[in-house]
Amino acid sequence: MRRFVIPAVAMIAFAFVGCGPTVPDPGEEVDVTGTVTGVDLAKAKTQKLKLHLLPTGGKARPAQFDLDSTGKFSGKMIKGPYRYQINGPEGSDSLMKGIPESIQQGDMKRSVDISGGAIEIKF
Repeated sequence: MRRFVIPAVAMIAFAFVGCGPTVPDPGEEVDVTGTVTGVDLAKAKTQKLKLHLLPTGGKARPAQFDLDSTGKFSGKMIKGPYRYQINGPEGSDSLMKGIPESIQQGDMKRSVDISGGAIEIKF
């Protein structure tokens, strides 16, 4: 009996080795160019646009872009719906003087769908 138990246990253990948790694919990365409107960008050289991927099953770190004085930005992002906010020089969530607190915090009602190409971010 023992002669059959050990090989059977070993076969079952090897069968489950490949059945571990899988890491979800974060999604397709696309090139994005865009413009931020509806906010005073006088301090744009110290501001960043931060976008958080909304729950869609994929996992991705927030996208963060430097803004130029005209509100333009460009880079790569994972496709999907995002909420967005303006952050300071380090991308931190600390409040900046002269910038409305409401746009420095994420808001689930303020979102944009990213599929690549040119977009407009409206505050």
